[in-house]
Amino acid sequence: MSGYLHLESEFDAHYAGPAEGEVITFPISGEQTVTYPIKFIPKSTSIDKKGVPNKAYNAETIEWTVDFNKDLQEIEHARLEDVMEGDHTFIESSLKVYKLYMNADGTIDESKTEQLADDKFGTTFPLELGNIDSAYRIVYETEIQDDTGKAYKNTVELTGDNINPVEASATVHVNRGEALEKRASNYDPVTQTVTWEVKYNYDEKVIPQNKAKLTDIFGDNQAFVADSMEVVEVTIDPDTGEEDKSEPFTNYTLHETDGGFELQFNQNVSKAYKITYQTSAIDRVDESGNVHNKIHDEFGNEKEGWQWLSQGVFIKSHDNSETDYKEKVTGWTLRLNTDEYTMNDVVITDTLPKGFSLVEESVVVKHGGETITDYTLNVTETDG
Repeated sequence: MSGYLHLESEFDAHYAGPAEGEVITFPISGEQTVTYPIKFIPKSTSIDKKGVPNKAYNAETIEWTVDFNKDLQEIEHARLEDVMEGDHTFIESSLKVYKLYMNADGTIDESKTEQLADDKFGTTFPLELGNIDSAYRIVYETEIQDDTGKAYKNTVELTGDNINPVEASATVHVNRGEALEKRASNYDPVTQTVTWEVKYNYDEKVIPQNKAKLTDIFGDNQAFVADSMEVVEVTIDPDTGEEDKSEPFTNYTLHETDGGFELQFNQNVSKAYKITYQTSAIDRVDESGNVHNKIHDEFGNEKEGWQWLSQGVFIKSHDNSETDYKEKVTGWTLRLNTDEYTMNDVVITDTLPKGFSLVEESVVVKHGGETITDYTLNVTETDG
């Protein structure tokens, strides 16, 4: 007697086990068996790419990761090419190759990922992969060459004799500090003194000693306040870009010039520095206005800070709180010598508008909050 036996089986659609390496064994007559290897085509893109900077702020290098042939195709004479956009270059000897083990659902079993010591793919792009049927990961680094770039793009392409080219791209964005900044951080209207703050090399580039120089030019009627210069070396938080800590720095030479100064660092510079100093008015400020202050480095960067200077000789204002329309009176305030100069034989002449007359008992003179009477009030009338 003879016949045929037809058996059918199917895999669970949600199967997430290994994509290859599993076998199904069927027993036949006696103790013999028939073994069938099983290989799933993972539900995955063929190639992926991502990049991570070595630090979020003022990055120096970028680590790129490429996972390819994740759909386990049999590729003849496979080749991997990499194209960079932006000013960054491949770091030789940084290339590492890993074999990946795919699951049927397209995920990677990272517990089995293994680095290949002798992959024979090469050490620089393009990589000649030969005939492949497994998934791989390559990890490598590029070095950022410029000081101003904010985005770096990298595209990788996988080709072979029997497949259409596939590619993946990734862009890494870099946050940077400024090479040079300046602002007025404080103003004392009594002494007419301005405190200036300079931030230098907050992009943390390497500057040779002979180029580590700042030239500052004061505005009109401004002079350097002796011994006001303070320089601190600043540590920048690599994750946030915020100032982490600072410590005094003295390895510089200060040379005062006509209307400014030159600050020369006596060493190579790679850290960030904050510089503060003060200027004060040479002559008394008798008219309010802005004072401007410029600074530049040896790389063509120039920044300007400004501060409004208020004259303190004599200030008059209307006091609306003393206004009474029914009684037809209003108030006025005069402030004299708020910049505390020595003034002798002071005479104040106030001319009221037509139709106004002075309420003499309303005149009050104060100094330091105390009422004083050491003055003479003369009231005159003029025609018109």
